[in-house]
Amino acid sequence: MSYVTAAAGLRTALVGLRTAGGLRAVLKGQPGTGHALPLAFLEADNGIRSIAGQLTVNTYRIRVSVLVAFQDNVLAEDALEPWINDLPAAIDADATLGGAVNIAQVVDWTADYFDIGEVKTRRAFFTVEIKDKSAYRGGE
Repeated sequence: MSYVTAAAGLRTALVGLRTAGGLRAVLKGQPGTGHALPLAFLEADNGIRSIAGQLTVNTYRIRVSVLVAFQDNVLAEDALEPWINDLPAAIDADATLGGAVNIAQVVDWTADYFDIGEVKTRRAFFTVEIKDKSAYRGGE
């Protein structure tokens, strides 16, 4: 499985949160302009590739950011708090991302503030680690 396949599987899994969790959008890369909140966006973070015998192990780390409106600190915290458990739970519920990957899991999260142009948001970003173990295939 390639990084492209892994990232697409993760985006598809998160689209399910649009209905269940109230996300208004799942984007590829940082938003450049204001969007309806809450939203999520995905970015490549880092990875590890190792070869042992006839086995290739690719570990992809993708950062998933969930943005909520920041108008008041208490309201922003109230809006962000459910995502701390809801996003990992959504990935745990389908750890193969619909069969696109061997296994995906949230390995950490951090919260901060994030500006989209003039719009200030509160953000939780999660590191999703995706592992692919397969027969050696040079380059993948």
